[in-house]
Formats: sequence, structure tokens, C-alpha cells
Amino acid sequence: IMVGHRTLGSSSTGGLAGYLDKKCKASWDKGTGGLVAWPTSAGFTAVEGSPGMQTFIKDNVYSIGYLDAGQGHDFNIPEVALTNLDGKTRNSKQSIALGGVAEAGNKGIAALVFPTDASADWSAVDLYDMAGDTTWPIVLVSYMYVKKDQTATDPQTAAALKAFIRTILQNYDNLCQENDFTPPSMDLKNLALAAADTIKYPSGMMSFEFETDTAAYTGMGANTISMKRWSFDDYERSILKAQIVGVTARVDMTVMNAPMAAAPAAVESSGGDEGLIVAIIAIIVSVVSICVSSGALLKARGSAKGEAGASATMIGAGQA
Repeated sequence: IMVGHRTLGSSSTGGLAGYLDKKCKASWDKGTGGLVAWPTSAGFTAVEGSPGMQTFIKDNVYSIGYLDAGQGHDFNIPEVALTNLDGKTRNSKQSIALGGVAEAGNKGIAALVFPTDASADWSAVDLYDMAGDTTWPIVLVSYMYVKKDQTATDPQTAAALKAFIRTILQNYDNLCQENDFTPPSMDLKNLALAAADTIKYPSGMMSFEFETDTAAYTGMGANTISMKRWSFDDYERSILKAQIVGVTARVDMTVMNAPMAAAPAAVESSGGDEGLIVAIIAIIVSVVSICVSSGALLKARGSAKGEAGASATMIGAGQA
């Protein structure tokens, strides 16, 4: 088994270490934090950034690595399921589809995990292994650090800052989903909006307005941000994306219709157990999950239909 880990400190490393420290203290002795003293022995490979981890997992059979959920999903890296505090076993994609990441935020609010004062120390906040039927066990939260007193800031700059904060917290135009993040639950969003309301802005500042439905005339105002207006760059990217989707669909169809090559006579089938040899840990954010290398997936598909890499059996085999 080949183990991949991040070269420098990262939030995904912090998420994995924090979860293992909470759930597996008898086996995990590396502590918490984004910078872990990984073994330097053979079999451990340092990779740089999430792209490096994606490549490592995809290119190495029997590899173990971790990365943010959306980045794992983008590369179709199969996951091993985790069992949450309520005893429900799912992978991150299944949990996200059921609202499990947002639900972890709700449970955090109910358990008073988040300080009510936005200026307090948030270093101890975590959403690892929260209670709930659908929750994913490794959930991370992104933060913005903003100077509370903006009264000396240029009014136009301050107005742009306020609009930026509002755009992110209100998730206008589904920015979270577009960038593979899960938007916070309503309770968590309200906590963040209340914190944003404590920021002091310069007097006379003209705030930006947001046009979500057609507002005749005013929708083109200087201080109006409209979700209905596109730049040419946005339009051109949408055309290119549609073309790429079409080409991908045609390539997939060509592969599906291609004749299957006969297996070499010298290769023996190891039966249904062959696909159970490897499991891969992978972290997934706002969320974190466990992934199987693409090479191992091919073997798993040889013995079972569907997403074999996401089964609980794969976790057991990987730990054996």
C-alpha cells in the first residue's frame, strides 16, 4: 500500500488528523493540526496540494490519500464509507445528497459548538462525528476574518467588502455548489449573518443592492449587483462547457460500444475477493471522506457491479 500525504500544512490534513485523534486515539499518535510528522519510510510519499493528491491516487494502484470531497468527486474517485455517530454507514457523496453536511452544522449549533461571540476564540471548533442520522463524520467549516471597524476605509471599498461578505453568506447564484462546497444550514448562516452585522462601516457609504428578480431601470444602477447580467467571459465559458460535455458524452459512448478485448489466457481470476484487497483513505471539504485509488477500482469492478469502492467491506479489507 502506497500512502500519499501533503507536503506542507493543509486544512484537509487537519481534518483527517482531528477526526482520527478523536475517534482512534489508541491507533493514531500524530496529534492534530494541519502539519503532521508523517513517517519517512518507504511507502510514504509527499505530494504538493490537492492536484498532487488527485494525481497520486489516480496513478498509483493500492494507494492511500486524502483530499477535499468536491475534488475527489470531480475525479470520480470512489469512496470507502464511514460510520457516523448514529451508526449509519455512507460515503460522503451519499451523505451530502441527504443533507448530512449541513445537518452537521445544525447539530453543532444545538450542541453550542460555535461561540455566540464572533470575536471569541474559534480554534476549538470542530464538527467531527456529530450526532444525526445523515451526518458525515468529517466536516470542516470555512471562515472569513474581517476587521470589525471599517469606519476609516474608503466608502466605495467598504461597500464592495460588505457586498462580497453578503454574496458569500447568502450563497447568491449558488456559488458554494458551483465550487464544490456545501452551503451552511439556515441556523449556521443566521449565526454568520449576525456576526457580519457587527461590522462598522463608514458614514455616508452607499451599499450595493442585489437584483435577484428583474428590477426595471434600477437593475442597471451603479450600485446594483445583478444576477441577471452576464459578461462576455461568462457567456463564452458556458459555451465551452457545453461543448466539453458533448465531446465527453460522445467519447463515453464510443468506449461503451467498443468491442471488449479477450482477457489473456495466463491471467487467473481471483474471484470476488480480488476487489477487496485495497481501500483508500481520502478526506473530503467542507467535508472529508475516504477514497479508493483508480487502479483498485478497476479490480473491484471486475468482481462486483456498481461503486464497490464505496462499500463498508472495502474499509474492512483496507484495514486488514
